[in-house]
Order: sequence, then C-alpha cells, then structure tokens
Amino acid sequence: AFSLNLTAPAIRVLSYTSAGRVSAVQLGDTVVKATRLRTALGLRSTDFTVEITDGNVTFSVRGYGHGVGMSQHGAELMAEDGASYRDILTHYYTGTRVGVYTR
Repeated sequence: AFSLNLTAPAIRVLSYTSAGRVSAVQLGDTVVKATRLRTALGLRSTDFTVEITDGNVTFSVRGYGHGVGMSQHGAELMAEDGASYRDILTHYYTGTRVGVYTR
C-alpha cells in the first residue's frame, strides 16, 4: 500500500517504456511505477492514458497483461487467419530465426 497527497492537481504520466506503455506516473507529490499503480487500481495493463475532467480522474486502458512476450489471444487470431507457427513466433519475437535444431 502507499499513501498519496493529492491536494496538488498533478496527475500525469512521467515516462513510457520502449514499447509505448506507461512506465512512471506522478500522483500529487509522489512518483509511482506504472506496474505498481496497475496492481493497486486493478488496471488490465500499463498501456493507459489519464484524463482529468471536472475533478474526476479517468484511466483509459488498452490491452491486457504486461506487454512482454507473446499475446495468447493475438497468436490465436493469427493462427485462425492462417499464420504458421513460424509467422507467429517471428512476429512476437522480432529478430528471431526459427529453425530445426540438430546435434
């Protein structure tokens, strides 16, 4: 748990990850990691925006999970659209070469 002084109107995103997800948020006079905020607020992911309107704070969240690795849902959709396992793996793990292992 963490306590916050929200008397200041400052609620803003401070930084993003290389994947474009929120990394850190300023809440009043406190800086919080987005992963910690995600857990505390029960957000689906750290891919969110923050909007303050008339004193109400709205978090708009996109996607699910931590954003690292392969999306099971996305991989399933690719497979249903005819993608091979090689297509799926190289899509999610950029720069990976899929081959046959021999000794």
